[in-house]
Formats: sequence, C-alpha cells, structure tokens
Amino acid sequence: MEVVAYDCPDDKRRARLANTLLSYGARIQGSVYELWLTRRDRAALWHKLEQISRSEDLLRSYSHCAACVRMVRWQGSGPPVDEDCFIS
Repeated sequence: MEVVAYDCPDDKRRARLANTLLSYGARIQGSVYELWLTRRDRAALWHKLEQISRSEDLLRSYSHCAACVRMVRWQGSGPPVDEDCFIS
C-alpha cells in the first residue's frame, strides 16, 4: 500500500492531482490517498504526478510493506481495502 499526500495552492492543478490519484486508489481524507500499486503502476503514477506538479507543490509518498499494512490502525469509516495487487 502507498499513502500519498499533497499540498497544492493552485485549484486547477490540485484537481488534476486528485483525479490522477483517484485513478489509482481511494481518497481517505482531503488530499490523502491510499493506493494499491504494482511497481509499474508506481513508476507510471509518479511520472504523471511530476508532469502535473510545480516547484511550489508538495507531494509525499509513503510505501508500506504487507506486514506494515496489517498494523494500520483506524477509527471511522473502516480499514484499508486490500486490492490483492500489492507487490512489496
């Protein structure tokens, strides 16, 4: 699982970042997304995000191994959805 967050001051670019991330996973809050990516997907996603973002934007990605995903804690709408396409 990959958790991606961004901060982008431009509305149009922020919408493009959001739509790109939504095509790979689910929004869990505002500008935070949980993504289940293959290695190839990860590379393709970052290429797309780099094309959209500018120097004033902030993009962060945190990769979690399968063991770490099992230790995710949550309160509210439920645990992350395992998409069976996770590759460590």
